[in-house]
Amino acid sequence: MTYRLRALAITAGSAILALWLHGCSSVPTDRPAVADHAPVFDGHNDFIGDYLNAVPALSLTALDIESVLPGQSDLPRWKLGGFAGSMVTVSSSRPPGEGPFFEDLSQAFDWFDALAASKPDILVAARSADDVAAIMDNGKFAIVMHIEGGDQIDGSIENLRAAFARGVRMMTLVYDHNNDIGDGAMAFRQSVAIAANSHSGLSGFGRDVVAEMNDLGMMIDLSHASSETALETIALSRAPVVFSHSGARALADTPRNVPDNVLEALRDHNGLIMVSFAPYLTTTEYWKWYDRGEAEYARLTIDFPDGDSAIEDGMARWDSANPKPKVSVKDVADQIDYLAAIVGRSRVGIGSDYGGMGSFVIPDLADAAHAGLLFDELRVRGWSEVELTGLAQGNFLRLWRDVALAAKLK
Repeated sequence: MTYRLRALAITAGSAILALWLHGCSSVPTDRPAVADHAPVFDGHNDFIGDYLNAVPALSLTALDIESVLPGQSDLPRWKLGGFAGSMVTVSSSRPPGEGPFFEDLSQAFDWFDALAASKPDILVAARSADDVAAIMDNGKFAIVMHIEGGDQIDGSIENLRAAFARGVRMMTLVYDHNNDIGDGAMAFRQSVAIAANSHSGLSGFGRDVVAEMNDLGMMIDLSHASSETALETIALSRAPVVFSHSGARALADTPRNVPDNVLEALRDHNGLIMVSFAPYLTTTEYWKWYDRGEAEYARLTIDFPDGDSAIEDGMARWDSANPKPKVSVKDVADQIDYLAAIVGRSRVGIGSDYGGMGSFVIPDLADAAHAGLLFDELRVRGWSEVELTGLAQGNFLRLWRDVALAAKLK
């Protein structure tokens, strides 16, 4: 989930959130038959946003994951789409630059533990790749904590260790903007507004964080990082790294995606890239449309600081004059094929970003129930069942085991 979406959901309420999500469109209401592909372990899911937006926030009584949640993921739709586990982002509700974060973040750890405890026959918290494999084999849903944005450890290695002790097994080093760990991709307009000084890659503290994550056996996530940060981290890390929800910049030309030279370095260090279903990370045309829409929204919020209806009317006019580009499951398959041609089919996974893209969705993959369509498309393109099983879960579990092994060999 983006900080922007989370902040809007908490501070402005659902009406303003709906207003900002001017990309909202009708999505399929039918549900496919239960998927017949290998169970998917999703590398990135932000459904915590639904709970952050609940009243009271993080309430397990206000929302039930066993029913249909407001966003794109819940247990019924995961089952239809063939998902059997996920990295679950846990995060402070504070926006960037308004820390300290860690005390607030710890409340999200408590929410995660309570969620697992509330559905013990269905949800199981995992702390290792072997845990995940066993949970999925037993027909349950494996969930693992993932911090998105390393600034949330408040510049403290002790907080990083405490997070690992609570069960966090992955951390995104930066969240688009520069922080005290390293430089972000600076793809989103708000990131530019809150940018700290550049480190030209990792900071000294960031290098300490990489070393500590290696020692702990915590996966290093480079989605949202700048290319300089990514290359330096890959070179420095003893363990392979992951992009948990990204795409190829060659096909969707946004700084948020990964250029070929970084993909080549990732391949050479046996890392992993997990493909997002966000349309603005899928095609250049959609990214440019999305970015222009953000610029218009930013302009309207300056012109009408207290005018919600004026902003809504302005965005409605903009939408009418600027039709949304079409993106389909075939475009996501193009992303996967392109990435696999560089890094190999054994180094690509699925990191949906469901819950983190708001209403900017690909209609074919509008929610978790439709993931089987992607596997159908890849079969047509010649992917074998062994390769599809790797894409679905095996490649990620290999990466995690390699990270754990590197920690033991320190």
